[in-house]
Amino acid sequence: MSQEAEIDLSAPNPYLTPGVHLWRVDKAERGVSKSSGNDQITVAFSRVDSPGTKMKDYLTLSAGAYDSTRQKLLAFFPQGYKGSLADLAFQLIGVRVYAHTEVNDFQGNSSLRPIRGALTHNGYAPFVEGGPATAGYVAPDDIPF
Repeated sequence: MSQEAEIDLSAPNPYLTPGVHLWRVDKAERGVSKSSGNDQITVAFSRVDSPGTKMKDYLTLSAGAYDSTRQKLLAFFPQGYKGSLADLAFQLIGVRVYAHTEVNDFQGNSSLRPIRGALTHNGYAPFVEGGPATAGYVAPDDIPF
């Protein structure tokens, strides 16, 4: 006989654990930003040590967001990238990066998102063997590596 699962609807979502974790790109789709009409790539991630934990981010290619997006992409491609936007979306699939996340509450929905300005690449850091601490990434004291 299986034990009955318990649910506490007043408790926070147990799958939303912010901090520095290793993420893998599961899906990357080219599209157009609804707010600006600019080209963008929607990136869907799963956490490597907890595949049921998901995150989404947007890489928008516009004058106002270019520098931020460029920083993020350098975490995914530390050696650089030169090519088409469609090929970029394809090349992102399977890439692993570290992300420093926080819980974002928007219109009654909670999700994880990268903290802008955190780590070395606007919320992200390139994957290195041995973990982010071996590459000199510094997180706040309350975020253990």
